Amino acid sequence: MRKILAVLAALFLCVGGAVGDDPKTDPVRELGLDTIVSLGQQMYAQDQLAWKATDVALAEKGEAWLRAEKGHGWIVDAYPDRDVVRFVRDGDQGPQLFYDVTFSRGGGGPVSSLPEQLSLSSLELAQYRARILALATAKKGCGESYNTVVLREPGTANWLVWVMAATTDPDLIILGGHTRLTISADGTRVLRNEPLSKACIQFSRKAMGGPTGNGRIVQRHVVSRTPVETHVFASLSYRMPLYIGTSDGKAWLIDGTALSVVGMDDPDMDGFAARELEALNETCEAFVKRRAPDGTDTLDPARLPVKVIETTEAKDAVFKVASVPPGTTVSAVWCLRSDIVPAPNDYKVLLAGFPLLIGTKSPAGDVRLGSLGATGGRLEFKLSKGEPMTVDEQKRLQRRLDLMQPLFDKGR
Repeated sequence: MRKILAVLAALFLCVGGAVGDDPKTDPVRELGLDTIVSLGQQMYAQDQLAWKATDVALAEKGEAWLRAEKGHGWIVDAYPDRDVVRFVRDGDQGPQLFYDVTFSRGGGGPVSSLPEQLSLSSLELAQYRARILALATAKKGCGESYNTVVLREPGTANWLVWVMAATTDPDLIILGGHTRLTISADGTRVLRNEPLSKACIQFSRKAMGGPTGNGRIVQRHVVSRTPVETHVFASLSYRMPLYIGTSDGKAWLIDGTALSVVGMDDPDMDGFAARELEALNETCEAFVKRRAPDGTDTLDPARLPVKVIETTEAKDAVFKVASVPPGTTVSAVWCLRSDIVPAPNDYKVLLAGFPLLIGTKSPAGDVRLGSLGATGGRLEFKLSKGEPMTVDEQKRLQRRLDLMQPLFDKGR
């Protein structure tokens, strides 16, 4: 076992770091949960206004008229009693207004009108410039089109602009490819450029329960330690809950404007999603040993890829290591995870006859190693390297061991 732990310690030094960010972009700021929810709500509300106003314009004026006006976007003016979606076109002297749709906050349907004053106010012009600059700056390639939402940055005069991948395909749900940009108050300078995902992320409604897409999305989010406002926006827009795993190993449930952390011991879908998210983080291998002619065992350089959390999920699942080379036997299983506390079904590795080694590696390179075993039939977990367990980790560990013990006893 000591030899295996030494191999593990050396192996951790070879684990690759994070992929480097584009130097033209910035790390994602963590805005705080209340701000994330508020921004997501406002984004959803503005997006709803924009498409409803477009429907009004198409119904009243027609697509040919909109094309003839050469409109290329809109801005939204918010007042205490109403919101106005203002369509913008290129005029002889620059951008100008050509069509308004007003939504009263007191109720009633939208009202369209032609603006008496075609020129944009200084504030409207700054908002418009911010939108155009953000569209020109954000990296694209994840959608057939891109939508924008423009809001004031909380606590400043600057603009926040989201450039979001979009599609006209009703089957597609798009979660990735969105960018948050901070633009100066006058709309002329990009202050921050924050891609909110590392990749394009799309799901099919049909694959998730039919046309209504009544399933639940489980997705890793690696650019911040909390969900972001586009997750709230997506949950509201698609009317479905999202399970998001963040870079610190936590699993989050976003259900409309409600955000909460879920754990692997939680019942039903919450626990399943938390385990599935940790399974996506997990990298496991089986160590094998080879018996020499003199009867001594040596650690074979071959290590067999295995999955633990995923393969032990089913109630009646039994952990096995397939394709063990002839002349060798499995000596231990080890897993690199985001959490040092054993997973709920890890006892099944012990039932298969193998000790389980668990390791974590922080972004700063700090390594922790521990082992799950049984002494006298009692499950125990020992930390062999790294920082001692926190009070929270100790509580979760004891709860996990207490839950696993009767299952382990039953399977022996």
